[in-house]
Amino acid sequence: MDANGKNVRRLTNELGYDGGPFWSYDGKQIVYRANHPQTEKEKSDYVGLLKQNLIRPTTLEIWVMNADGSNKRQVTHNGKANFAPYFFPDGKRILVRLQYGRSQRPKLRYLQDQRGRQRPRAHHIQRNSLTASRCSFA
Repeated sequence: MDANGKNVRRLTNELGYDGGPFWSYDGKQIVYRANHPQTEKEKSDYVGLLKQNLIRPTTLEIWVMNADGSNKRQVTHNGKANFAPYFFPDGKRILVRLQYGRSQRPKLRYLQDQRGRQRPRAHHIQRNSLTASRCSFA
């Protein structure tokens, strides 16, 4: 879509949920959360919920794509509900709320490698370390 709202174009067409997009600061990439059902049972369940205007947000992985919809790549692989991805100003890291392990309590983390070249590492962000203008990390 152009800055003036014209030339709207769909960027995803896989069966499933794609949502919560945020653009990188340079406008070249988009980070978002997605769940694309794979098995026939998952597909049937998804379609049935969609008919009721519902989704089951228990498995939402973080994805990145170019702003034109090309080069889609999954950057989390934990099979949990991951939310609120947001690019750091450097365009190399992503701040995201991850769920993993036995704990169902979400944790605010940043992903070291958002390009999908290697499995991303999650780093803990210390409590009370975020301010409106600055982030500091453990």
